[in-house]
Amino acid sequence: MAQKAGYKRVTYYSHTKKEDLSFAILNKYARAIGHDFSDEIPGIEPFIVQEEDHTYKKDPATLKEALKQRDHWKDKYYELMEKYQSLLEKSKND
Repeated sequence: MAQKAGYKRVTYYSHTKKEDLSFAILNKYARAIGHDFSDEIPGIEPFIVQEEDHTYKKDPATLKEALKQRDHWKDKYYELMEKYQSLLEKSKND
């Protein structure tokens, strides 16, 4: 949540301890969690909770496209697994 609001975790914890947190900071957290605090906190401006518009890839239209997509993700998986293995080996050697 802190990262989505644009803050680091340490900053988030310092914010939770402050009794006089600014409305601007509260609004950033409100948007991050999708909650309107105007009912709980007098004086804070209400906002309309809007979900982000996610664009997802469409399903492949043909078998050829599906196989191409499968191969792409398989190759990506193998690439990441190799990187992970090399990091494990490196951490064992350190």
